[in-house]
Amino acid sequence: MSLKPVSIALGCILVLYSSAALAFHTWFADNQAVEQLLCRYFYLCANERLVEWAQQHSWRGDPESIERAVSAYEELLRRDPASPFRWADLGDALIQAGDEERARYCHDRAIALGPHSPPILLRAAHFYYRINEQVAALQLLERILRITREYDQLIFSLHNRMDTDTSDVLEFGMPRELEVVRSYFQYLLNRGEPTDLTQAWDWMSAISLTNDRLLSPYLDFLLRIKHYNAALDTLAAYFRSRGERRQIEGNLLLNPGFEYEPLGTALDWVIRASNQFETTREPDVFQTGSWSLRIRFNGTENVDYHHLTQRVVVEPGRHHFRAQVRTDGVTTDQGVGFRIFAVDRTSSLNVETAPTVGTADWTAVETTFTVPRQTRLLEIQAFRRQSRKFDSKIDGTVWIDDVSLVKR
Repeated sequence: MSLKPVSIALGCILVLYSSAALAFHTWFADNQAVEQLLCRYFYLCANERLVEWAQQHSWRGDPESIERAVSAYEELLRRDPASPFRWADLGDALIQAGDEERARYCHDRAIALGPHSPPILLRAAHFYYRINEQVAALQLLERILRITREYDQLIFSLHNRMDTDTSDVLEFGMPRELEVVRSYFQYLLNRGEPTDLTQAWDWMSAISLTNDRLLSPYLDFLLRIKHYNAALDTLAAYFRSRGERRQIEGNLLLNPGFEYEPLGTALDWVIRASNQFETTREPDVFQTGSWSLRIRFNGTENVDYHHLTQRVVVEPGRHHFRAQVRTDGVTTDQGVGFRIFAVDRTSSLNVETAPTVGTADWTAVETTFTVPRQTRLLEIQAFRRQSRKFDSKIDGTVWIDDVSLVKR
């Protein structure tokens, strides 16, 4: 038998089929009944158009449109029963139709087919929120947070939109992973709800997920809203959990002898770096203990120094400030002293000690002042003003130890 007639016949069939397909996509694809017939018997399927058609009817929201959407999604699912997205589509349409039982089955099937798909898990969580099964929704969202960081802000905003208690989010919807917890805590900081932040911090502390990086913005927040006692209690508990004793009884300042590496947070020493000088802890020179703080100027700049600070919560009344200072070859007429001022601008309190220059062994610099009734937050600052002399470039080294602020 010659192959030529067979080839011609096959070519004709292909032309006819292609023409039918073109005609179908041009004229019949929007007719659901015709589309289903041609898809079922001739495999001419317009799945993407059928999805769009179903979505449009679902968005209309009236009972007749929702019924048509359900029918379309059932047809799509018949064509692709292994697709978690088609199961989720049908589940969403069924809950619109008020068929909660079948909708639950569809979303459960979608989860089973796409257990690691964040979009599927998110849609199922929306479903469970919709039927008031909050714990199930939170558990699904927790699974997403363990899979990827890309959905963090979306999930956290969903908690807020659904008015979910922070305690429930922490118990059922938060993985015990530092990166996730840090992301959620930053979200709560941005929202600025003190109760939510306190709940989150206490929860994190109980499971040992706090660290210096999280502590710093939390303390700044508490001080900014003037929750001074809460800030002090938080810091004290944090040090207890680390087995550290950074505060000496009677001294309002933390880490007065620089025996610990500063946290760089509010209520502890903050050291700002510069290429004009070096500020660092010194293990070989000290007045008491085992450490001091060393400031070494490089002699190339007329430095404006204010790069060592600590904020402190105080009560009204008389206070005495004292620090031990040692110098070696400090040039110019402007050495290093201390400035104490009100951070919250509730008063004009601003006192200074005399600057130290030249070379001298350990010497106490001190001052006494009164904190006004309305002032609760002070800043202790080591400073050096720029010199107005011709020879103004400062050289030499300053050591600081045993810094104290005591209420009399």
